[in-house]
Parts: sequence; structure tokens; C-alpha cells
Amino acid sequence: MIKVGLLIDSLSGTDGVANHVGHLIGYLHRKYPEITPILIVANADIHNKYALEGLPIIHIPELSYSTRSPQNFTRSVFHLRKLTRELGISVFHAHTHYLANIAYFSSRASHTRVVQTIHGIFPNEGILAHEKADYYILVNPALVPYMENKRITPDLYQVVRCGMEALPSSPDKHLSTPVTVLAAGRLIAEKGFDYYINAVQGLEAEIRRDCRFILAGKGPDETRLKQLISNYNIVEFIGEVDNLQEILVHSHIFVNPTRITTEGFPLTMIEAALTNNCIITTEFTNLRQDFTPGKDGLVCAMGDIESLQAALREAISSRELRISLSAAYSTKAVKLYNIDVMAEEIVKIYHKVCI
Repeated sequence: MIKVGLLIDSLSGTDGVANHVGHLIGYLHRKYPEITPILIVANADIHNKYALEGLPIIHIPELSYSTRSPQNFTRSVFHLRKLTRELGISVFHAHTHYLANIAYFSSRASHTRVVQTIHGIFPNEGILAHEKADYYILVNPALVPYMENKRITPDLYQVVRCGMEALPSSPDKHLSTPVTVLAAGRLIAEKGFDYYINAVQGLEAEIRRDCRFILAGKGPDETRLKQLISNYNIVEFIGEVDNLQEILVHSHIFVNPTRITTEGFPLTMIEAALTNNCIITTEFTNLRQDFTPGKDGLVCAMGDIESLQAALREAISSRELRISLSAAYSTKAVKLYNIDVMAEEIVKIYHKVCI
């Protein structure tokens, strides 16, 4: 029996990394009796979509990145040391560099191992190492050169794409109206949702006529984005949602307007693909590893409103194009982002680091 403490800031309904962790821990809980997953979370707001009934959930507010301080970091280290002693945790699996550092320093006095999932490349800022673990999981093969540049040897990492469980969705939804366009995620400036709002509000009235434009999520940029929306009242802001897929199964177009060039691979895009959405995305560094522009979806220039508007016009105006692009990428996504494969590989890693 391997007891695994999965560390996450929160299980937000629209945050991609949180969705990944929620699906993973629920799946491990149901399918792998030799693994005892323990959810360790800073934010106590847990959404019920992940089927976590009967799962140990531990709330440690000091783990929160938004309230980070030397004092909270130290308290968190001692919290995890105590949990290790009391619960017999064998592995900490962290999904941010901040939590990986806390887990690493807490585990040095014991035999507990630390696994860190690298979801993307971020500016090397702050005093904490961005890679601090005994073993690393990369969500995309494009992250391998990054690890090589960090002089982390291949025996210490493995590529495991994020798998997702998706609600059933039929391509026939593209026959329905209005055309629903959705953008969703953590509301921070780097995600580019203001770019989406401005592009939509600048579209011609005849293009917008039979459409519904939605923004979902929560985060520090929420107030500014809501003010921007109120200038025209064309985009509908629905805030945080418990289960993004319940919207994605009915939407037609998903927009990923990120300004983060070093995204690993946005998990909201994966959910959108698995639910037969036509994808419009900006061009980030790792995009073409798993996504072929013009075949799997439409690509626009980062921060270029006119480029995004052109992609929106094209997708909104052609039902045939939406059906073709969504079908192509959905077929690919089902193979690439298989939750059975992901879970099996991660369980093998847990066994490996415990040897």
C-alpha cells in the first residue's frame, strides 16, 4: 500500500491544473486499491464533480501561494512532517513549484519521496527552485529540452500527458444555435481574457447576431474583466463553475487567448477537445507538439485582436469548418489524453520512487 499526498492550491472548477488533479485523484481512489490518495489542499472549496467521496481531504491554509511568506512556508513544512508521521505518507505529489519546495524540505528527515508535475515553463523568479523533487512528470514532450537545459538527467523524469474523463458529447451539437463561444480559466492578466473580450466586442453585429459569448472563471483579474465587459455587455460573465464540462458539452467554439508563451499545454483545451469543441488558440511555444494549426483548430497571433477576430469570424461563419476541426482534434485528443494510460504511468512512478 502506497499512501500518496497530492498537493494542490485549490480544486477550482475552471482552473486546468486543478481539474487535472481532481480527475487524477478521483480515478486513483476508484481504480487503484494499492494506492491511498490523500488530497492536501490550501483552499477548502472542493467541487463535488471529482467523485471524492470517502477520500481523505486535509485543509492547510498556510499552503496557499497567494498568502505565501517565510512564516507560512515554514509552518507548511512542519504540517507536512506531522502528516507524514501520523498517516505514513510515502510520496508527496506536488503540482506547483511552491508546493514541491514545501514537500521537499518536509521530506528530507524521512523516507518520503517527492514527485513534481511540471505543467509549464515559468520565468525563473524568486528564491525557490522551480524544480525541487526526487522525480518529475512532464505533461508535454516539448518540456524535455527545458529539463536538459536545467541539467536534470533523463532517469529523473518521464513524459506523461494529462488524461481526462470527459462527459459524452456529440458532434451533432454543431447543428444547434446559437453558436456558443466560450473562454474559461483562471482569471489572471497573463491568460489574455481581456484580449478575448475586446476581440468579441469589436466583431460586426451580423457576426455576433446568432452567437452567445461566455467567459467563465475566477481570479485576481476578475474585477477588471467584469468592468471591461460592462462597457458593451456583449460577453456574458458566469464566474466560477463547478463543472466546466457541463458547459463545454453544449458550446461550439473554445477560445484559449493566453499570453503565456511557455504554457505546458492548457488543460481547458484538452477538455474542450474531448467535448467536440472547435478550438481557437494563440500560438504558444508547445502548441504544435500536439496540435496542427488548420487541421485541429485555428491559431491566432498572441495579443493581436484583429487576428483573433479573423479566426472567430471564420469559425462562426462556417458550420462545416467547426465540425471538421472539432472532429479531427477530438479524435486525436481521445488517444493522446487517455486517463487510463495517464493513471497507469503515474502509479508506476509512485512504485518506482518508493523502491
